[in-house]
This record gives sequence, C-alpha cells and structure tokens, in this order.
Amino acid sequence: MKIGIEFSSPFWKRYNFGHVKTDVPIHFSYVPNRVNNDRPVVLLVSYSWGNDALLWNSLSQLDITREV
Repeated sequence: MKIGIEFSSPFWKRYNFGHVKTDVPIHFSYVPNRVNNDRPVVLLVSYSWGNDALLWNSLSQLDITREV
C-alpha cells in the first residue's frame, strides 16, 4: 500500500534528508529528488506490502490521515 501526502513545496530540501526506513508501521518513506520548488509535490510517506499493508487497509481514510 502506498500513502502519499501533497505539500505546497518540497520542505525536505531545506533539511537535506532522504529516504527513510523504520520499524514503525510506515516502514519506508521516499523523498522525490527531482521536483520543481514552485509547484506542489507528493511525498510518499508510507510504502508497505503483505501483512504490513493489512494494518492500513483496516483503517478508514480519516484514521490513515491521523496516523500518517
């Protein structure tokens, strides 16, 4: 399951961080590196599969938004 959040600008470029791997339910986050600073951009905040994706599939859209 992929979960993305749209931002008005790529704020992460100011902090110089990249992809994230963690043991919390989001597991993987991917930071796009080819973006236009003047346009909205989507950050892939969670990429999970298998049993891990079942957690997200069991939640409502509102609950997913709260968790992410």
